[in-house]
Amino acid sequence: IMVALAILGMSLVLLVGITTANVRNTQHARMVTVASFLARAKMADVEDAVQYQGFVDSDQDDAGDFSDSGRPEFAWHTFIERIELPADMAEKAQDASHAQMEQSGENSTNPLSAMAGFMGGFMSTLIEPVRAGLEESVRKVTVTITWREGGRPDQSFEVVTFMTDP
Repeated sequence: IMVALAILGMSLVLLVGITTANVRNTQHARMVTVASFLARAKMADVEDAVQYQGFVDSDQDDAGDFSDSGRPEFAWHTFIERIELPADMAEKAQDASHAQMEQSGENSTNPLSAMAGFMGGFMSTLIEPVRAGLEESVRKVTVTITWREGGRPDQSFEVVTFMTDP
């Protein structure tokens, strides 16, 4: 009887531990689901604001919580930033064109090689205006949702997207 009670006691302790872990994991999954819905809603709010106000020249940083949505345990942080493309894209394109010509072993008397060099140079002159246009019309938007759960470190959920302003 003593051995049976010991085995029963150990089994009950294990079952209670497993059940507690399952409840915690279920709660965590529920919180992540809520965070993803809140992130989606906040991203829609940011997109609406950008559509209405347009892009600004500087980075935009904002934070708050979802108290007005009935979820004060969740906080949000949005960051809208300009993208920066490498300034030496034209040089890289020209270097790649020269490297391709050298790898093919063609000499400069070949008309196709000369045409490739010309096109590489022509394309490199177009890259700078395209780069500048992209930097002006594309923004990286990051929405981070944070919350606290009992027995766990602070949790967060982040969504990143790129928006264009035609």
